[in-house]
Amino acid sequence: MGARLLERDNRRVVLTAAGTAFLQDARRMLALAEPASVTARRVSCGDRGLVAAASRPPPGTAPWAPC
Repeated sequence: MGARLLERDNRRVVLTAAGTAFLQDARRMLALAEPASVTARRVSCGDRGLVAAASRPPPGTAPWAPC
């Protein structure tokens, strides 16, 4: 990572300024990851996705009907 995130001594551990900034970004990323995993799970179960349907015109009709 290249930055010190924590300051430690024998009694405590505290975040550095870099650690605080990293924690804020990490929390935002985790907040975005949760809905993404739910969406992926729903798509894999068929609860969400794209359905394409097509049909043929009845026999004897023009394939492109005028409006």
